[in-house]
Amino acid sequence: MEDTSVNAQVREFLASYADGSEEDKRSQAMSRLVDLAQAVASGGGLSDRTWTRDDLHER
Repeated sequence: MEDTSVNAQVREFLASYADGSEEDKRSQAMSRLVDLAQAVASGGGLSDRTWTRDDLHER
């Protein structure tokens, strides 16, 4: 419990939404996620693949 009213929480959210700070946070988080995804060496290239589709989906 945050020891505050729902009205105060909504007011705080709307104020931060109106000044764009929430959008900035989302944008920064998305940028960090994209940077992380690009930095990960996942071996996703076809030449690195050691499995076949049938290996993954037994029939």
